[in-house]
Amino acid sequence: MRIITAMSSARLPGLLACVAAALCTAGLVAWSVDRDKAHRFATHAALLTLTTQLEHVTFEETLPQDRIHALRTELGRFIAEAPPKAKDALQQISTMLTQSEANPVLHPLPRARYRRLISQAQSALAASAPEPTAPLRRAVVPLFLGSATLLAVGLALLSLLRPPEHPPKPDMPDKPEAAPTESDMEQHRRTTIAETTENPFLSSLKLGTNRVITVFTTNDGGATFFSPDAPETAHLLCASSSMDSGPSGAALDLEARIREVWENGLPLMTSFTTDTGTHPAYLFRLSTGDVGVIHSDNATCRLPLYEKIFESTLEGIALINRDGTIAAVNPAFTSITGYSAQEILGQLVTNFRCRLHDDAFYRDLFNSIRIHGRWAGELWAQRKDGEEFAQQMSITAISNDSGETTHYTAVFHDITDIKHKEALITHQAYHDALTGLPNRQLLTDRMQLALSRAKRHRLLLAVIFIDLDNFKTINDSLGHSTGDLLLQAVARRVKTILRNEDTFSRLGGDEFVIMQEDLQDSRQAVLLAARVLKELETPFQIQDRRLFITSSIGISFFPNDGATPDTLIKNADLAMYKAKEMGRNNYCLFTPEMNTRVVRRLSLEGSLRTALERDEFFVLYQPKHDTMSLAVTGAEALVRWNRSSEGIVSPGEFIPLAEETGLIVPLGDYVLETACASAQAIVEAGHAPFQLSVNLSPKQFQQHGIAQKIDSILSRTGFPAHCLELEITESMLISDLDTVIKKLSEITEMGIRLAIDDFGTGYSSLNYLRRLPIQCLKIDQSFVREITKDSSAADLVGTMILLARNFNKRIIAEGVETKEQYNFLLANRCDEIQGFYFSHPLRQHELATYFLRDIPL
Repeated sequence: MRIITAMSSARLPGLLACVAAALCTAGLVAWSVDRDKAHRFATHAALLTLTTQLEHVTFEETLPQDRIHALRTELGRFIAEAPPKAKDALQQISTMLTQSEANPVLHPLPRARYRRLISQAQSALAASAPEPTAPLRRAVVPLFLGSATLLAVGLALLSLLRPPEHPPKPDMPDKPEAAPTESDMEQHRRTTIAETTENPFLSSLKLGTNRVITVFTTNDGGATFFSPDAPETAHLLCASSSMDSGPSGAALDLEARIREVWENGLPLMTSFTTDTGTHPAYLFRLSTGDVGVIHSDNATCRLPLYEKIFESTLEGIALINRDGTIAAVNPAFTSITGYSAQEILGQLVTNFRCRLHDDAFYRDLFNSIRIHGRWAGELWAQRKDGEEFAQQMSITAISNDSGETTHYTAVFHDITDIKHKEALITHQAYHDALTGLPNRQLLTDRMQLALSRAKRHRLLLAVIFIDLDNFKTINDSLGHSTGDLLLQAVARRVKTILRNEDTFSRLGGDEFVIMQEDLQDSRQAVLLAARVLKELETPFQIQDRRLFITSSIGISFFPNDGATPDTLIKNADLAMYKAKEMGRNNYCLFTPEMNTRVVRRLSLEGSLRTALERDEFFVLYQPKHDTMSLAVTGAEALVRWNRSSEGIVSPGEFIPLAEETGLIVPLGDYVLETACASAQAIVEAGHAPFQLSVNLSPKQFQQHGIAQKIDSILSRTGFPAHCLELEITESMLISDLDTVIKKLSEITEMGIRLAIDDFGTGYSSLNYLRRLPIQCLKIDQSFVREITKDSSAADLVGTMILLARNFNKRIIAEGVETKEQYNFLLANRCDEIQGFYFSHPLRQHELATYFLRDIPL
């Protein structure tokens, strides 16, 4: 009581009040200076953070316009307070963003220059970093606390010296504040986590084992510490800080920094001291008014890197809570899906299932995550606008230290373009590039399936092979572009008359195939073939031309004509060629005889290619006689094939095959040289020179330098040119008349005679007879055979003989086999004759003997 009485003089309260006022004034001055430095420090930190965000732009392929606008607006807030060296670079960056936002097409972001300016700004900001404000802040707080203490003591003394107006009441203990219940803590935890997960970067940092997000809830100027991850962390933090920095010093310093972030809303990098050492921390303000801090052993260097990776990666990333709600997404996620973060956060992932996957697919996906902790594969999803897109996704479960799953991460990238390209490649692999119809491979695949069904249900399957008649003429005369347009028009027209279940394909060139399955009767395929013929009879309008085209069609059926796709297509092709032989613009059904003929043809072709090497060919000679005197005037060289596996092969069988395969050229050269050598040998044996006739095929005649080749053969054999007669067919005369005349003239200038073989069977023209250097006409045996049986044939042969005489050409009749035929030709004054009536074809030595014989009439 004495001490209190001594201190209760009138001067003591006034003195204490003056000291308190002085301390408050000094504190306000220090606070003002410290606040200004803190503002500069916060601005500098904000600019550093903003340049990092601006740098992320260069790592994105496309950037939404709303994000460009947000970055440019944020930059405008701080650019005026930037250091001079950084301000110029930031202003240029702002100009680029403004232009790109106004017209991204005309003013795309120049990424290289943009990166250089970002680097300049960051270097300038690093060089002009403000001094930390910690010393001033530590001075301000004690001044305020000291003044407040003195003022409180003075007021207390005044209250003690003032007499009480009412009798004192007994002291009552203060009612203790109720401790928060578990439900309150859980509700606050959920609110805090929901708030922090709005920031994808902050949410992602919660996953580490050595990082904790501590939330400081500010109430009436105070600070209540609360940690949603580990509630005891905040109390340990505060207590440890207080112990290391003196009585309540660290706690007050931390509280001051929290208040600064709470008041100005700018993030702040700071540090605190615990019994484990000094740790950096990152303070930020939540929209709820709470202040959060992220603290870690190396947060200063790791936090910006994690944020940069999370925000700049091109893959979409989603953080998913254990209950299946989406906790955080990165910018790539929103760019790919079209959903904003506000629309997606808190939603269940099951709300975004795609209808392309069934329940079993998602069941297997969730089971894989539950059992193995991860899943990876392709997944279809829907964007906000409803467009379906493909994604390559991996989902991983994240566990805490105790092994309990707390979150899931889903990382994906859009592979829709890849899928579209794969589909295009697949389509091109199975479809014709010109018409878009299925190609041979797709037709074969479909036929395999159709044949399986036909076998199972005992149904017919038809293969209709279509080949356009004389399409090569259109291609060669009007060009391939016109031919391509015609093929497309044919494909479109034929498709209009087919069923949906029919397969219409193009094999190549002018060949098409229709597969009809599930037929009850073969007449259905025949009717379709007839309808195709009728549809193609209508002319096609191709550009400014009307084109007419017909087709030849072959038909084969399963099971009668084959059991595999290749066999059915091959047999339908054979039937098509039979239709062409029947006059084109027709259809024909396959028969087994066709296949036998084709097998025979293939066998002959294979043997024909090696017959010359095996010396299986030989030459026979059929004598020619003067009709009046029957004297032997010469002989015609005829080739024969003694096939090792079967004997003599008919010329009518292998000569056309040699023509088609091109083997007639080496075969014709062999016959010409062999015949000339044999004839020269007979002459050298003592016989008088005679006329030797040798057939010259159209392919031989079309060779470049044919005259020189013939001259070379004559030189090698020594046979005189004036004794050689070359027989040509009418078919080789219709191509280019001027070129034909030039080649024939080169041959006749050598002294060689020319004869038209099989006269009357080809494209006979009086103009040809007038202009071509032809010395002889040869009547085909098909006319001679009928002269004694058909009066019209007799009249025709008589007219040919008269025509040749009027054109001053010699006339020869071949195939004379009876005396009646000889008498008719003699009566009509035919110049020469040859045939079995006089002699069969002879070998070289037989011909030499034959020249010495007398021929009986």
